[in-house]
Amino acid sequence: MNKIILIILVVLAAGLAVGYYFGYDHGWERAVDTATSSSPAETSDEEVDYHASFLIFTNGTKRVFTNPMYHNLSEDVYIEAPNPAIVHVTKAGVTWGDFFATLPMELNEQCLLTGTGEKFCSAGSRTLKFYRNGQLMQDLLNQAIRDQDSILISFGLDDQKPIDLQLQQAVQILIDEGI
Repeated sequence: MNKIILIILVVLAAGLAVGYYFGYDHGWERAVDTATSSSPAETSDEEVDYHASFLIFTNGTKRVFTNPMYHNLSEDVYIEAPNPAIVHVTKAGVTWGDFFATLPMELNEQCLLTGTGEKFCSAGSRTLKFYRNGQLMQDLLNQAIRDQDSILISFGLDDQKPIDLQLQQAVQILIDEGI
């Protein structure tokens, strides 16, 4: 009788383990349509010619990326000296996180460490916010860069009026460039 109970328990445990393994979303192999989805995108070797804009404000001050240390750092996604607010994308599926990882700075959902060593982290009444095409999007760094995206990263008080002005500036970059 004890052998039968032991066999049943082993089979039951094995069945639960297999069910958990195949039923759990491990995050592997997610196929998404990057043009319409807000989910993370898969990268590919497909060549593209996308342009997007980005601005970063810290406590109301616009950060500039005119220093050559920021320019042409990747073949897949880069900024150039003539207009360092325009992101050039040459490989499909490159994310905003991929782009910022090429720059001599650090950025995650909570903190920005600038190329000059200044640190801005969400705490108290000051927060780091991410906007894509005018919409607040906290998981921006996982999103594929799309043609004509307009990105704003803003650190500071939660005051909508300055953010609205910053969002207008981010969109204006694309208009000024004829993108």
